[in-house]
Amino acid sequence: MRKIKMLLLLMLLVVFIGEMSATPRHVVLAKQEAGSRKDCDVKKKTTKLKAPVIKKFKHIAPKPNMPGNEIYRLRWNDVAGASAYQLSIKDKNADGSWGDKRITYTRGTCFDYDFVVSLGIKVKVRAFQIVNGKKVYGKWSKTITKQV
Repeated sequence: MRKIKMLLLLMLLVVFIGEMSATPRHVVLAKQEAGSRKDCDVKKKTTKLKAPVIKKFKHIAPKPNMPGNEIYRLRWNDVAGASAYQLSIKDKNADGSWGDKRITYTRGTCFDYDFVVSLGIKVKVRAFQIVNGKKVYGKWSKTITKQV
C-alpha cells in the first residue's frame, strides 16, 4: 500500500513539473489566435494626413501692466488619423533676422509658447501618424507670424 501511494505521488509530481516547464496555455492560445488572423502580417494602411488649420494664436499672459514672460496660445483643428503633432517655431532677433528653428511635439491640439525676449514669432504645425514603427508626416499648415 505504501509503495502505491509513493508511486501515485511520484506520478503527480512528474505531471506537475511537466506542466510548469511547458509554455503557459494563455501564451499558446494567443499565438494560435495571431496565426489564424488574416491581417496579422498585413501592413497598416496609411491615410493621407491633411494639413492642420491654425484657428487661434493669441496672447494669454501676462496681464496688462504686469511683468513676466510673454505667453502665447496656439490652437489648431484636429486631423483625422493623426497620432500627434509637430510644431516648428522661430523667434525674431533684435537685429530683425529670424532665429534657428525649434521643433517640438504634442499630442493635443493646443500649445502654450513661453518666451522672454523676442520681437516676433513664426509657427507652423503638421500632423503625423506612426505606421509600422515609423512616423508618416502630413503637410505643414500655413505659417502664422505674430509681431510683438
